[in-house]
Amino acid sequence: MSAKQSAVSRKKPHSDLTHYTNNKLSNVKNAIVIHSDYSKSKGGYTGKATSAVTIKD
Repeated sequence: MSAKQSAVSRKKPHSDLTHYTNNKLSNVKNAIVIHSDYSKSKGGYTGKATSAVTIKD
């Protein structure tokens, strides 16, 4: 695979984000959740990584 093909294959559309919102997990013993503040317009991360998930019993 050429470098050009590889770069194209890595680009995936982000138009459907419904799979990443309002998810609920149960019976989880250990987890680490990290949310990054990535800005496409600024071309990188804009802040500290923080947890975007409330974890409760």
